[in-house]
Amino acid sequence: KLLQTKKIPFIRWSNVENRKGNERVLLIDAMGQLPICYTHSRLVILAGSFEPHLFGHNILEPCLYNVPVLFGPYMESQKELVSRVLEAKAGLQTSYKTIAEAIKTFFNNPDTMCLATQALIEQGRGATAKTLAILKTNLYINGLS
Repeated sequence: KLLQTKKIPFIRWSNVENRKGNERVLLIDAMGQLPICYTHSRLVILAGSFEPHLFGHNILEPCLYNVPVLFGPYMESQKELVSRVLEAKAGLQTSYKTIAEAIKTFFNNPDTMCLATQALIEQGRGATAKTLAILKTNLYINGLS
């Protein structure tokens, strides 16, 4: 509704074969298609985080594809991810009222946010090995090895 109200040309993923070529936004309306879309994106706006009943989306997922993310205020179920993305400057939390400004901020200097997504993902690499090492140490200390 927002895209229609703002007269922004868009197409739904489920209807992409009928594109006219003037669309500025691809609206994903199908499950399991996001990774494909992320690989072709410069910026991701996770719409499910703008409505309170949808509980947000995984905001780290676009970062895995080196794509910065804009997300809304309704991220109650992912507070740690919000903190990590904002701290790394790999995305912006915004609202319907400020989303245009957030998009301008990104496109004024896209490289900065793209580099931040890379740094954020690199920072998290090796978590499984670190966790296993901690578990192994603690199991050994407690005589459970």
